[in-house]
Amino acid sequence: MNAAQILAKYWATREYPVDPYIIAYENDIQIINNPNLKDKDIAGKIYKKDNGQVAIEVNPWQTPYRQRFTVAHELGHYFLGHDLSDGLNRVDTITNLSNPTDKIETQANSFAAELLMPREFIEHILYEQQISDIDKIADMLQVSRLALGYRLKNLGLI
Repeated sequence: MNAAQILAKYWATREYPVDPYIIAYENDIQIINNPNLKDKDIAGKIYKKDNGQVAIEVNPWQTPYRQRFTVAHELGHYFLGHDLSDGLNRVDTITNLSNPTDKIETQANSFAAELLMPREFIEHILYEQQISDIDKIADMLQVSRLALGYRLKNLGLI
């Protein structure tokens, strides 16, 4: 399923900011804040637990906006059908999250951007609410200024 389909199914209110934690909950995906990731280059990971439940671990030492993007990114792996078979963890480091040559990571990043920053939300903010301050828009969507900048560029809005 793509991000638009997930929003239609699990975010019927069509209000921003989108909460990826609620979407995870609605899909029985456990979110675990793992403080042991503090000194590692790990943003998060998704895996199947021994009981078959899918879990997402998040680095709680990162900013809340980074954590939200990580959860959305890991949901991308899940909804895009990336391999989560037993014993295979999708571990996402800060480095591979931004690696444009890794197709699977690029797909998960695109999914996360579309989930947290849908075109219709951004256009509503820009054109109907007439807000153009990037920092304000980023705060409204609860994403980093950098993530919003990439999204605006990819949408051809800047």
